[in-house]
Amino acid sequence: MMRSNGFKHILGCLLVVAGAPLATQAAHHWARVIGGNGSDIPRSVQQTSDGGYVLAGITWGSFGGDQDAWLVKLDASGVVSWQKTFGGAGSDWARSVRQTADGGYYLGCYSLAFGNGVEAWVLRLDSAGSVVWQRTYGGTSDDYLDSLEVTGDGGCVFTGDTTSFGAGGSNAWAVKLSPDGTVNWAKRRYVDQNESGVDITPDGSGGYAMLADAAGGGGDRDAWFTRLDSNGNFVNNTRHLIGSIRSEVPQAIDRSGDGGWYVSGYVPVPGNANDGLLMKLNSTGSPVWQKHVGGPGDDHFRAGQSTSDGGYVAVGESNNNGIDADDLWVVKFDSSGSVVWQRTYGGVSGESGADICQTSDGGYVVAGETTSYGNAKEVFILRLSPNGEIDPSCGGLIQDPALASADWGVSDDTGFTSWTANTTVTVATPAYATNNTNAGNTVLCVSTCQVSCSATVPAAGVAGNAVAFQANATLVDCDGLSVSYSWTFGDGGSSAAQNPSHIYGSAGTYPWTLTASGPGATPCLQSGLITISTTAMPDLTGTWTSVKKKRGKVNAKLSSQNTGLGEAGSFTVKVYFSNKVTIGRKSKLLKTQAVSSLTPGGSVLIAVKATPTRKHKYIVAVVDSAGAVAETNEANNAIAKTLP
Repeated sequence: MMRSNGFKHILGCLLVVAGAPLATQAAHHWARVIGGNGSDIPRSVQQTSDGGYVLAGITWGSFGGDQDAWLVKLDASGVVSWQKTFGGAGSDWARSVRQTADGGYYLGCYSLAFGNGVEAWVLRLDSAGSVVWQRTYGGTSDDYLDSLEVTGDGGCVFTGDTTSFGAGGSNAWAVKLSPDGTVNWAKRRYVDQNESGVDITPDGSGGYAMLADAAGGGGDRDAWFTRLDSNGNFVNNTRHLIGSIRSEVPQAIDRSGDGGWYVSGYVPVPGNANDGLLMKLNSTGSPVWQKHVGGPGDDHFRAGQSTSDGGYVAVGESNNNGIDADDLWVVKFDSSGSVVWQRTYGGVSGESGADICQTSDGGYVVAGETTSYGNAKEVFILRLSPNGEIDPSCGGLIQDPALASADWGVSDDTGFTSWTANTTVTVATPAYATNNTNAGNTVLCVSTCQVSCSATVPAAGVAGNAVAFQANATLVDCDGLSVSYSWTFGDGGSSAAQNPSHIYGSAGTYPWTLTASGPGATPCLQSGLITISTTAMPDLTGTWTSVKKKRGKVNAKLSSQNTGLGEAGSFTVKVYFSNKVTIGRKSKLLKTQAVSSLTPGGSVLIAVKATPTRKHKYIVAVVDSAGAVAETNEANNAIAKTLP
């Protein structure tokens, strides 16, 4: 079994909350070091819905004696907003963080602190990092969590390996949890023994694609690709053992734009030690092409992600910079596996990469570790432009290597014997401690000329009528240079005006984009959808303008709005306390208010005052609860807010 060294990235790097207003996207690029007096090591990074970032990893000695799981929230400039550690009496490792639709987080960990060896540990957190619930999952031996993803029902799925179940050795393991932490199913998948699940991702059809490593021919390790249905069973017996006579070590899987899959990792190459490895699989999991990239020293890919242009970006470390130290290494590939660019980042000592995430403006946020800027390991976090740059002021921090890329041949074994079996998981709620001391934050370099922008576009329009598109952009530290604008409207039309009008000829849903550019600055991008109908229709939704709690009572105000183009007739708004973001049988009705009508752009304020029970986590308003009004968008009528 190969314990992976870096966290793997998959789909959903940037969480987009449906119906949320478009935030200003500033293309600030920077390099920072974050950490305390001990060793602080990242494993997972994600851009958050507010334009900032969330980072998960391990801290050892900075805030206590043992290794603890560590979660850090950064703003868009990389400044620490808050951070928390979670742990018990033993060692705890955070492996994955994913933001949820309500702005909270799933934190996936494994822990030695709570009982029977290593146990998988999942924490559900609110937007401030406070624990909503937390559970351990495992058996009587060691059970690891290495990758976690949010699922469509608001729950999560994770993979790793287990030695608690079966006849010995380790088996790849996948567990699906409901939003409240209940186990929906738990399965182990095995060839013989000594397998490890390294990554899992939703496949777009309600199931999952799982990546593991397993024994190949001649005692080497190969990548094991398998598709699972929504219940964790093999899809059409789909399984592929992919590799050569050497050991391919898989680290990450992500869906490609053509319905296939990218798999990245590393492989030993004669004369080159280890090289970074990228495989392209088709939609059924068969290999299409494979590339290895590296020099005579050691090179590894630890994580990666499909990019918006159909290619792939990988992160790891390279030991080919001419001195005896690794540098953090990022390689951008196109859809055919050719290297578009590659860069290394680091100081006089050692750096390595752990995770990478493409950001909303087409750039990247990268997390790794460094020993160049302190006495111990610290977090090395970079906010890069789409071509991997930061600013000339960064000097020697960034290098442009030219490590060779070459084809790599593998075999595809679909006839090997493998099995799946249910596992009965012991679920426990352990005692833990938390610490909120902020870590140090040092700026290494930051870009100068920056452009930030926002777009105001209606959600709906009427065919044959002009639609107003509005843009606002500012340049910072750009010496008075001007902004240029470029709009595309999704129907073939475009404009270079700042605030154009556009007429759509027919009904449909159209994707629009805004690009605001300044000379020498990374363009700022905004995008969205507009629904065009043949008649003017209303669109009822709402916003919680205030939710406060005092002496146990919640005082809340909802602004119920008509954001559509047509007038809404009479409708009813119902307000509930709920234990979920949706209304269920345990929800408590608080108020029913009838609204006689609402003009386009109109709103009505609804006030609520009530006392929640301990089981209630949200206040939820359902606008047009009876479905009496036909709207352009019926999916945005329920508005949930976490209770304080």
